[in-house]
Amino acid sequence: MSKVYQVTQYRLLTRYSTTIEAFATGSNSLKSNILPAAKLNFPAMHASYHDTQVFEHGRPSLLDGVTFQRVPDIRMVLRMVR
Repeated sequence: MSKVYQVTQYRLLTRYSTTIEAFATGSNSLKSNILPAAKLNFPAMHASYHDTQVFEHGRPSLLDGVTFQRVPDIRMVLRMVR
Protein backbone atom coordinates (compact mmCIF):
# COMPACT_ATOMS: atom_id res chain seq x y z
CA MET A 1 0.00 0.00 0.00
CA SER A 2 1.50 3.34 -1.03
CA LYS A 3 2.08 6.17 1.41
CA VAL A 4 -0.38 8.39 -0.49
CA TYR A 5 -3.04 5.68 -0.32
CA GLN A 6 -2.46 5.29 3.43
CA VAL A 7 -2.64 9.04 4.06
CA THR A 8 -5.78 9.37 1.97
CA GLN A 9 -7.46 6.37 3.58
CA TYR A 10 -6.63 7.71 7.04
CA ARG A 11 -8.07 11.10 6.12
CA LEU A 12 -11.29 9.52 4.84
CA LEU A 13 -11.59 7.24 7.87
CA THR A 14 -11.08 10.16 10.21
CA ARG A 15 -13.60 12.41 8.55
CA TYR A 16 -16.20 10.00 7.18
CA SER A 17 -15.59 6.67 8.98
CA THR A 18 -15.28 4.86 5.68
CA THR A 19 -12.71 3.34 3.35
CA ILE A 20 -11.71 4.80 0.00
CA GLU A 21 -13.67 2.13 -1.84
CA ALA A 22 -16.83 2.63 0.21
CA PHE A 23 -16.48 6.40 0.01
CA ALA A 24 -16.09 6.35 -3.77
CA THR A 25 -19.04 4.03 -4.33
CA GLY A 26 -21.60 4.83 -1.67
CA SER A 27 -21.02 7.91 0.42
CA ASN A 28 -23.53 10.74 0.68
CA SER A 29 -20.61 13.06 0.05
CA LEU A 30 -20.82 12.16 -3.63
CA LYS A 31 -23.05 15.22 -3.95
CA SER A 32 -19.82 17.16 -4.36
CA ASN A 33 -18.76 17.80 -7.96
CA ILE A 34 -15.00 17.64 -7.47
CA LEU A 35 -13.31 14.39 -8.41
CA PRO A 36 -9.55 14.08 -7.98
CA ALA A 37 -8.51 11.07 -10.02
CA ALA A 38 -4.95 10.21 -11.05
CA LYS A 39 -1.72 8.79 -9.70
CA LEU A 40 -2.99 7.95 -6.22
CA ASN A 41 -2.88 4.14 -6.49
CA PHE A 42 -6.63 3.74 -6.58
CA PRO A 43 -9.06 4.39 -9.44
CA ALA A 44 -10.84 7.45 -8.12
CA MET A 45 -11.42 9.43 -4.98
CA HIS A 46 -14.23 11.83 -4.33
CA ALA A 47 -13.75 14.78 -2.01
CA SER A 48 -15.43 18.07 -1.39
CA TYR A 49 -13.79 21.27 -2.61
CA HIS A 50 -12.99 22.31 0.96
CA ASP A 51 -11.33 18.99 1.83
CA THR A 52 -9.29 19.09 -1.36
CA GLN A 53 -8.07 22.61 -0.65
CA VAL A 54 -7.04 21.73 2.90
CA PHE A 55 -5.26 18.61 1.67
CA GLU A 56 -3.56 20.45 -1.17
CA HIS A 57 -2.30 23.31 0.96
CA GLY A 58 -1.14 20.97 3.70
CA ARG A 59 0.89 18.59 1.52
CA PRO A 60 0.91 19.72 -2.13
CA SER A 61 3.27 16.92 -3.20
CA LEU A 62 0.56 14.36 -2.41
CA LEU A 63 -1.52 15.79 -5.23
CA ASP A 64 1.18 15.76 -7.93
CA GLY A 65 -0.37 14.49 -11.13
CA VAL A 66 -3.94 14.77 -9.89
CA THR A 67 -6.47 16.20 -12.29
CA PHE A 68 -9.82 17.65 -11.31
CA GLN A 69 -12.99 17.45 -13.32
CA ARG A 70 -16.69 18.06 -12.90
CA VAL A 71 -18.86 14.99 -12.48
CA PRO A 72 -22.18 15.66 -14.21
CA ASP A 73 -23.55 12.19 -13.47
CA ILE A 74 -22.88 9.85 -10.53
CA ARG A 75 -22.72 6.91 -12.94
CA MET A 76 -19.45 8.34 -14.25
CA VAL A 77 -17.88 7.96 -10.78
CA LEU A 78 -19.18 4.42 -10.39
CA ARG A 79 -17.71 3.39 -13.76
CA MET A 80 -14.29 4.73 -12.70
CA VAL A 81 -14.09 2.67 -9.51
CA ARG A 82 -15.13 -0.65 -11.01
